[in-house]
Amino acid sequence: MNATHAIVGTVAALLMSAPVGAQQRGREQQRPTGRRAAPEQAQASPRAGESAAPAANRPAPKDSLVITHHSARIGGQEINYTATTGTYVVKDDAGTPKASFFFVAYTKDGVQDTGERPVSFVYNGGPGSASLFTHMGMGPKRVVLTADGHGMPAPYSITDNEDSFLDATDLVFIDAVSTGFSRPVPGQDPSQFYGVVQDANIFSDFIYQYVTRNER
Repeated sequence: MNATHAIVGTVAALLMSAPVGAQQRGREQQRPTGRRAAPEQAQASPRAGESAAPAANRPAPKDSLVITHHSARIGGQEINYTATTGTYVVKDDAGTPKASFFFVAYTKDGVQDTGERPVSFVYNGGPGSASLFTHMGMGPKRVVLTADGHGMPAPYSITDNEDSFLDATDLVFIDAVSTGFSRPVPGQDPSQFYGVVQDANIFSDFIYQYVTRNER
């Protein structure tokens, strides 16, 4: 990853994260309605459909990806792009799975040297919010709104997002662990993912995985 990638990814992370909100995640034990479960809650009884077997006896989580191809008018030009959505399993130094990270990546097609193409990593702030709203605001598609920015009545629809950054940089939207579809691996202590430093560490792990696997 060259200096341009590092700068773009760092700026996007700083813009999209909310340090104050992340600091508040530790207070969620007093916020039962919060979107991100407190550590004690995250280790409670398994959800419907989950096995009650010990974590050691459960199958190891696996990466899962779905790839589709689309086009959108952005910045006054028609852009063909690839959408990749799914999960990457992040592991510790010993190779033990720690968390399953859900992400949606938009990459511009027809780029001769992807190593020179900027990539921005985008995620939401806390306490405990997935990347949905940043995704709909910055991605290649957006929800159709009224002229003054209010929601339209059903049936809802989407349209091209002329103001997306995809004309200038690839975009990777990431759900923080325990938000959206990102989850700790059963048996892992969820507290290692909650907090300012913890967020920085686990997001860095994911970014390293993405850059390495996609040769960015």
